[in-house]
Amino acid sequence: MGLKRVIYCSEASVPMSNLLNVASILAVSSRNNARDDISGLLAYAEGTFIQVIEGPAQAVESLMSRLADDPRHRNMRVLGTDLATDRAFNAWIMETPKVRPEHAAMLKTIVDGCEAPYGQALRMMLDLFHSSRNQQLNP
Repeated sequence: MGLKRVIYCSEASVPMSNLLNVASILAVSSRNNARDDISGLLAYAEGTFIQVIEGPAQAVESLMSRLADDPRHRNMRVLGTDLATDRAFNAWIMETPKVRPEHAAMLKTIVDGCEAPYGQALRMMLDLFHSSRNQQLNP
């Protein structure tokens, strides 16, 4: 099965210091992404979102359309896309300094990576994903 992967950055237009906003994004995204077979990572720090999503091409394209119209962020720019035969992200998770304070420095580096080439941004997101999964499995 062919998979499509996209990484994009955007600016928050709602206060992410409010945990209700974080919880809302997490709840809706988790439900929709499970339904659509989407995996990846949404990271937020210092007013910037960076997200990698992967899944069936049509599902990823539909999600990107919905994200383009989502009023919770603005100035969305795609860093890159690629096709894969296997998932690099086996789940979908969200990371913010409010959710996981111990990742604050890594998150800052990653959102600064919104100016980085696609490959570098993908490597940083994979590092955060694996660190997050390890912490979830070994609290």
